[in-house]
Amino acid sequence: DKLGLDARSVFKTLLAASEKNELLVAIVPVAGQLDLKALALAAGCKKCEMADKDAAQRATGYLVGGISPLGQKKRLRSFVDASAMALGEVHVSAGRRGLEVALAPTDLVRLVQASVAPIGRPARRSAPVGVVLPEIHRPLVDITVDRHATAALLHAQRIAHHGDRRHRHLVRFSGVDAADHAP
Repeated sequence: DKLGLDARSVFKTLLAASEKNELLVAIVPVAGQLDLKALALAAGCKKCEMADKDAAQRATGYLVGGISPLGQKKRLRSFVDASAMALGEVHVSAGRRGLEVALAPTDLVRLVQASVAPIGRPARRSAPVGVVLPEIHRPLVDITVDRHATAALLHAQRIAHHGDRRHRHLVRFSGVDAADHAP
């Protein structure tokens, strides 16, 4: 969003682990989530779960949040969501948060020697949580609540506290299922 890219063309790189602890790379639309059952089916595994953060960082050489499918330390089996193939260009992490690289989906598949499979699904959203305050004079602050909900809440409080105290602020929290995100 901050880069001004069409969200449908932006893909995230997630790592999952099979029941045999094999790490698998999954490249799915950033607007959706990884379907672990579909990934297991595509990989020929019984089941998959999100990989441990430290294991993902060790295997790829990248920090979580900036894992690129390109140039990883170890070559891992990779899977690109089939929706990418309908696009002329996709954007994936270039190895650092906020840094993206654009390439044709066919080039991505070739470069990472990936299999193409329907491994993504639309994001589930839970009901919004929060309090709407009257007299809003400042821009809206959106914070996604996940397993770091306490930190997000404290951050929102600091934003409201350090702002202009003559005005009220609105902080809207939208909940998402933390289990659907990378570690």
